Amino acid sequence: SMQDYAENSYGRVLVAGLGLGLVTGELLNNVDVDSITVIERNEDVIGLIAPLLPEAIDVQLEILNKDFYEFINETDEKFDRIIVDLWVTGSAEETLRVFTEKVRPLSYYMMKLFPDASVVFHGFGLSW
Repeated sequence: SMQDYAENSYGRVLVAGLGLGLVTGELLNNVDVDSITVIERNEDVIGLIAPLLPEAIDVQLEILNKDFYEFINETDEKFDRIIVDLWVTGSAEETLRVFTEKVRPLSYYMMKLFPDASVVFHGFGLSW
């Protein structure tokens, strides 16, 4: 799914959560992507994963050690594509709870903040 998200991205891309760097690595290979801004709150994840990413040649890559919620409330930047991969769940019940309490409210809020962006929430089947 990360490869699919990356292949269907273009322009200015915002990635919420660096994780293992899979989607960021794929985005770096997409000629339709101009810039990638990755928001990761865990400094240790950045230290471990960022050095393993492919070299950014024809795309501007910025990895910020910030909280995603703070970032979207502070930024004036516009994005063409937003990929949100913030939550790890272990059961169907937990997935439903996270979807109801976190994903759905964030999705409504992001529609207002970034009305022109294509957005995908990894693992929850939610995109527009």
